[in-house]
Amino acid sequence: MKKIVLALMFISSVAVAQTEQRFDASKHITRTTTITHVGVDNVTEACNAERSKRGLPTFKQPSAACSFWTQNTCYIITKKHFTLDDLGHETLHCFQGKWH
Repeated sequence: MKKIVLALMFISSVAVAQTEQRFDASKHITRTTTITHVGVDNVTEACNAERSKRGLPTFKQPSAACSFWTQNTCYIITKKHFTLDDLGHETLHCFQGKWH
């Protein structure tokens, strides 16, 4: 039981550290954007369909979310029931492009 509690404490501290990661706002490719968010049943299928429309190669692995952006518009696809990490990650792409 003690090992389980220690493992849970470690996992939660790692999760907190990840959500506390800082990003530099001076690296934004835009300061103002219009964001459209769509929740779908099959994220990989929807992302690959959008990638194909834009002439981009499709994903080979399953995707949790994706985003497509131009200077002033951003289109985000996630699951219908998404996490804050999913939406936040893709929103950062809207402002900073390919930052990771």
